[in-house]
Amino acid sequence: GAMPDWSPDGSKMVYSKPAKSPPCIGFCGATGVNQASLELMTFDGSTWKAAGTLVGGSSSSNAYYPSFSPDGAFVVFNRAAEPSKNGSYDAPDATLHYVNAVGGGAAPLAKAGSNAGDSWPKWTPVAQAWRGKKLMWFTFSSRRAYGLKMAAGTRAQIWMAAFDPEAAAAGKDASFTAFWLPFQDEGSANHIAQWVTTVVRKPCDDGGACANGEQCVGGVCKPILK
Repeated sequence: GAMPDWSPDGSKMVYSKPAKSPPCIGFCGATGVNQASLELMTFDGSTWKAAGTLVGGSSSSNAYYPSFSPDGAFVVFNRAAEPSKNGSYDAPDATLHYVNAVGGGAAPLAKAGSNAGDSWPKWTPVAQAWRGKKLMWFTFSSRRAYGLKMAAGTRAQIWMAAFDPEAAAAGKDASFTAFWLPFQDEGSANHIAQWVTTVVRKPCDDGGACANGEQCVGGVCKPILK
């Protein structure tokens, strides 16, 4: 198995199971999977039960990079065609999909997606309310064009989109239009967003105790916003 992710309550684990080893891409032992399925294991408090297939793989489909939603109800993942020169490694045809964590058919996240290699979907750790309904968010990397600043296929950048669980439960496209996440370095390739619920900052008593780019505010070091 590869690329595992735990459900928020610790009762499930989803991972990508390749049908064959990835090809050598300039070197042997390259990371990635080919013709992979998504497998789901459940934990009863003492032992793991045998894995069952959540999303099937085949000679023409590769499922990988699974991630549980913050409520544990859905899994977002990547799907790419097979055979692929790179397998799951930076697949240029990678697309965004989701599936109910208890099984059922997978569906594309078309509104958020593109044809420019959308990869590494990850959820923000909390659900929010919008117009009286639950709304969740996920991020992913994409080589799509960013306005006039970056042409399609140039560099991977982090994008973000909302996810409507009510639409997902009905089998519809659950995504909203994606937007470029601010405060990125446009000169670097960015791939995976990492989220925290609490930011622990360094204590300070004067500006000299803080790192470059930070200042002492209320006894803690905070970034200098420009």
